[in-house]
Amino acid sequence: MGATWDGDWPRPPRLLSQPEPIETMALLPDNPPVWFTWRGVRRRVRRADGPERIRGEGWKRDAETATVRDYFRVED
Repeated sequence: MGATWDGDWPRPPRLLSQPEPIETMALLPDNPPVWFTWRGVRRRVRRADGPERIRGEGWKRDAETATVRDYFRVED
């Protein structure tokens, strides 16, 4: 059975056409960041939600099976 889209699930308000690097700092592993630096500007995180943990697409390449990314929604 295929998954259906949940319209109430929050998604990012915008996506960049090309990913950009950011630097983050969390107090503990797996915790949301307390600050991030993007485009040379350091910002304090006021609210955070997450993580949403995304695994790599193992059917494409074996190396992606172990790839894990954590995404957080943050407000600065």
